[in-house]
Amino acid sequence: MLAPDRTKLSKRHGATSVGQYREMGFLPEALFNYLALLGWSSKDDREFFTREELIKLFTLESVNKAPAIFDIDKLKWMNHHYISKVDDERLCRLALPFMIEEKWIKADSSCSEKLLNIVNAVKGNMETISDITKVAAPFFEEIDLVKTEENQRILEQEENKIVFSYLIEKLQDIEFTEREMDKFINSLKSVLNLSGKKIYHPMRVALIGSKNGPELTKIILILGKKRVIDRFNKVLNKNFTGTNL
Repeated sequence: MLAPDRTKLSKRHGATSVGQYREMGFLPEALFNYLALLGWSSKDDREFFTREELIKLFTLESVNKAPAIFDIDKLKWMNHHYISKVDDERLCRLALPFMIEEKWIKADSSCSEKLLNIVNAVKGNMETISDITKVAAPFFEEIDLVKTEENQRILEQEENKIVFSYLIEKLQDIEFTEREMDKFINSLKSVLNLSGKKIYHPMRVALIGSKNGPELTKIILILGKKRVIDRFNKVLNKNFTGTNL
């Protein structure tokens, strides 16, 4: 097995044992699937298989004799697929050690409804389970609103005063349920007569420090009314140094 640079796979290329990949946040089914495809492929060129399917289909006669190339990026891509499909309860249990290490939760914490909601919201943005420490950070920590030039540009839009003034006023009286929030968010373009980009990008940056991420409804419901309004007020008042929880 060779590294992408076609040299012998070694520690300088990253983890070299199954245990290390587990500690990095790779799911066993993703690693099993990926390793089976190194030097072997099915007749229909499929890439995703259950363990049972691989055991049934795999034969040594079908293995390519040329050295296999171990591509960590391809493994991450495959792991992302499996993470997006895994149930929230299991993913939350696997993510607990990473959240505990960040001191977001206590050492004896279990998967509360809030943690399950967070995992459900962010798993589509995770390549490894350890990515929880990046994608879930806005739900636990202060966020740096102006960490990128793109964020600064978005937060300086002249339309922001109209957008955030409206949001802060209307959110005071809206019921924080999935149905009501979806309805409210979907109404913003027609009510404000602005493009989605002019509305939703500033909202996301204000709430999680990035224009990309989980669904807005999920972000808002997890943060709750007080924190959402506080973060919107930060932008309206141009207080970009940090957002307190």
